[in-house]
Amino acid sequence: SPVARMIRCEYCRFWNNSVMHGGPDRDTTGQCCRRAPLVDFRSGLGMFPFTENTDGCGEGEPEPEAKP
Repeated sequence: SPVARMIRCEYCRFWNNSVMHGGPDRDTTGQCCRRAPLVDFRSGLGMFPFTENTDGCGEGEPEPEAKP
């Protein structure tokens, strides 16, 4: 049976790492958009979970190859 490779968040196409500071610069913390947002019990708002760039869930997909 094939073995799944874990993809780190920083290489996953579902990871948005420019949300912490509201700018386009890459950061080490970002939000995982792989699944639906989770509801924050304090605010009642839906949020994607924050993860570190070295985290990985086993369900990530690599960024598509850039085309010239």
